[in-house]
Amino acid sequence: MKNLSVWLWAIFYVIYASCHAQNAPVSTAGSVATFGAIATIPITATNFTNIGSCSLKLTYNPSIATATLVTTGTLLGGTLNSNLTVPGEIILGWFTSPGKTLPDNTIIFNIQF
Repeated sequence: MKNLSVWLWAIFYVIYASCHAQNAPVSTAGSVATFGAIATIPITATNFTNIGSCSLKLTYNPSIATATLVTTGTLLGGTLNSNLTVPGEIILGWFTSPGKTLPDNTIIFNIQF
C-alpha cells in the first residue's frame, strides 16, 4: 500500500507540474544607427507560444538616449503598461486573454528613444 501511495503522489506531481509549467520565450533587442533625433528599437521574440502575459525590464545608458514611448508590435495586441520614469530603465507589463502564439522573430514591442 505504501508503494502505491508513493506512485500515486508521484503521478499527481508530474501532472500538476506539467499543467503549471511556464515556457520562456527569448526576447532580443534590435539596434539602430541614426543621426536623427528619434530612433525606434524593435524587441523581437522567439518561442512565443501560448503566452498570456509578460514582464520585462530593460536597462540602457541614459547619457546616450532617453526612452520616450513603448508600443506593442502589430501582431501582439493585448494591453501594455510601461514605466519610463527612471532614467536608464524601462519596465514593461503586458497581458492578453487567451494566450498568443507568434512566429519566431516577430516584433513584440517597439521602444522609441
